[in-house]
Amino acid sequence: MLIAEPVILTADAVEGDEIRRWLLDHVADFTGENHDEPKGLP
Repeated sequence: MLIAEPVILTADAVEGDEIRRWLLDHVADFTGENHDEPKGLP
């Protein structure tokens, strides 16, 4: 989040909506919910 914070803070309304949508779509990646096994790096 520290890396993304400046982008989030300077995003316009459209970009902010896209960022929020992406975060909501990927919440399990950050919380570990709904993951049977840890994901490996690509």
